[in-house]
Amino acid sequence: MITQELIQQLYQQILSEVQAIAPLHNWVIQPTSVEMLSHKSKYGQATKDGKIQISEFFLGTDAVEKLKNTLRHEFAHLCIGLSHHHNKVFRRVEKQFGVTEAGNDQQECQKILNKIPYKYTVFIHLMNGERVSLGGVHRKTKTYTEYDRNKQPYSHKGVPILRFEFVEN
Repeated sequence: MITQELIQQLYQQILSEVQAIAPLHNWVIQPTSVEMLSHKSKYGQATKDGKIQISEFFLGTDAVEKLKNTLRHEFAHLCIGLSHHHNKVFRRVEKQFGVTEAGNDQQECQKILNKIPYKYTVFIHLMNGERVSLGGVHRKTKTYTEYDRNKQPYSHKGVPILRFEFVEN
């Protein structure tokens, strides 16, 4: 189970690993600390003052590989600077720091997403009469609220979508 203490331990452990790959004196932003983040759509973020912020929605889950990946990802941002965003330079450093596809395991991601208090759940209504949940969203988007299947038809598993429905949680 992920706790704040485990996040602190993993922060220190991974910082030791990545500074062996890229010495801290070469980093654009020096890492200072790790803290919790309450943002509903980010696993983590790096700040210009060297903080790594980790989503509070990790707490109480067992999504440890996703947490490790997120820490490595944010350390890569600090190493090369925030202006690189997710360009080729960033992707190269991220790979050197050990970010892996295994750390983006959908089951682990879903454990975190399940804890996020979304305002709406989006459902699709299919041509075959099925109603399927697409999951949670924070706001209604024009793409779905003004959906016209005659202009730009969407489908789900090959079945045409008739309409989208937002249900307030």
